[in-house]
Amino acid sequence: MQFEENGIQKKFLTQYGQIAVETLNNACASWQQGEPRTNSCSTQNNKQMQKCIMNTLIEQARLHVMQFQKEYTTEDGIVHAPLLFKTIMRIMTINSIVAAAV
Repeated sequence: MQFEENGIQKKFLTQYGQIAVETLNNACASWQQGEPRTNSCSTQNNKQMQKCIMNTLIEQARLHVMQFQKEYTTEDGIVHAPLLFKTIMRIMTINSIVAAAV
């Protein structure tokens, strides 16, 4: 999965920290306006990525992430998996910094 930012293609899994949330939001909006969502390959990929991410979280982590649901869920309730991943990574980075400071 790649996203273009300032004319440069960035690989999501290895460069997620270099991709702005706004770029991901724009990609989500573009995807939602594209081909019929229920049958598209992008929709299937998004659903599988979301399931994979959520299934790896323990209950406590899942509940913590759900507090930030508005950051990765569209107005019509669709989870945008790349935004979910980016949100989780942000939360984990903050938690790691706080834990190291204690």
